[in-house]
Amino acid sequence: MKVVLAYPTPTPIFSKNFTKEEKIEGVGLLYLATSIKDHHDVTIIEGTRPIPTETIIEQITNLEPDILGISTIFSTLIINGAKIAREIKKRLPETKIIFGGNHATFTVDELIKEDYVDVVVMGEGEITFKELVGKIERNLPLDDVRGIVFRRDGKTIRTAPREPIKDINTIPFPDWRFMNEKMPVSVAICSSRGCPHDCIYCSTTSFWGRKWRSRSARNIIDEINNIFDVYKPEKRSLRIGFVDDNFTVDRERVKRFCHLIHEEKLDLKWGASSRVEFIDESLLEIMADAGCTGLFMGIESGSERVLKLMKRGYSIDEVKEKVEMSMKMGILPTCSFMIGNPFEDKSDIEKTLSLLKALKTYRVQVHIFAPLIGTEVFKNTEKYGIDILTDKFESINLEGKAFLNTRHLKQEEIENIYHKCIGIVLRRMREEPLVEKIIKVSRYRREIESKANDQILKKAS
Repeated sequence: MKVVLAYPTPTPIFSKNFTKEEKIEGVGLLYLATSIKDHHDVTIIEGTRPIPTETIIEQITNLEPDILGISTIFSTLIINGAKIAREIKKRLPETKIIFGGNHATFTVDELIKEDYVDVVVMGEGEITFKELVGKIERNLPLDDVRGIVFRRDGKTIRTAPREPIKDINTIPFPDWRFMNEKMPVSVAICSSRGCPHDCIYCSTTSFWGRKWRSRSARNIIDEINNIFDVYKPEKRSLRIGFVDDNFTVDRERVKRFCHLIHEEKLDLKWGASSRVEFIDESLLEIMADAGCTGLFMGIESGSERVLKLMKRGYSIDEVKEKVEMSMKMGILPTCSFMIGNPFEDKSDIEKTLSLLKALKTYRVQVHIFAPLIGTEVFKNTEKYGIDILTDKFESINLEGKAFLNTRHLKQEEIENIYHKCIGIVLRRMREEPLVEKIIKVSRYRREIESKANDQILKKAS
């Protein structure tokens, strides 16, 4: 069968200062494409470049697929995803249109009512999608495909839930040739799914499950080597962005991964995300020596009181300390904050502003708190004392707009504070040359020390 997998252009389109070399492609559709590639003709159309939605529609029309899969891992994809599906259903009425991803999973009851949607895949998709495509190809009933919702004879049918994949080491490595004919400069790797934490503003647990499932360090290295084996580059060099919510949950796994990088003499530059409490100087040193150049940290607030209420396991002093440690090791931290969460009042926000100014890194981000679909706070607005002011969730947290009132702050106050924060962020960005110089000096010193240590070890042996 001919299958097209589409990642719609998000709305609105953000202008990011990525160079072609720095851009990291999405990986979700690659897993689906790889799962069915041996038996079906698969094409991926990626809208994150971005590609105009009209162009995506024309590309799909020309391909005349039997099945069109549309990703909605973010709510910002649903407007153009629906536009694509609606138009393709008009042009190619026999094409089966399948939606999947976070937004589709959390809004399945509303989405399946649309006449341009045939099936919604809920949650983890690799096994479900493969089974579903096989059933559609053989024109068989879909009732025993776990984890889907579909319509038949005007009725909505929800099948039994799909259990999460227990061992995610068994998932085939994504085939990057669907995205890049030539060796990619940068790739995204997902090394774990789920989260051991229960942050009220994050939908990860709702989508992936409460249990944190990780791939082994050996399995991650095997994926990297597989990319090199497929493309056969002259130099086994690659930039990697780990898309895990928290790469460092298991420090022994991180240490093993770093050890294997050295053992196999891989030239990797990589970045990941971590909660502050999961890193320390010794782990950062190991990561830096193995090529880690960037670390995303969700700091969220500059108020100790708010951090405790949000169940964050670190203090403000620890935030400052870990940021400084990272830079000392040559790892550039990106620190992210939220404005307008249910717990904070104006005095808490002043503390956040103070921390924004004090952190050594120039990479700071500020976002307006968003009660996203699927999150604890969205499900329990009364408990958290918030009033959600929109039902257009595809627009939430975009362009500096607040979509809620809290017990302590009104919508307009949140937006005014946000714009004040953005002023601080822009001023911090002017420090980029100085901070980058500090980072480069730190890396240079570590490289010199590493080479010196290698020489000592050679002489000793």
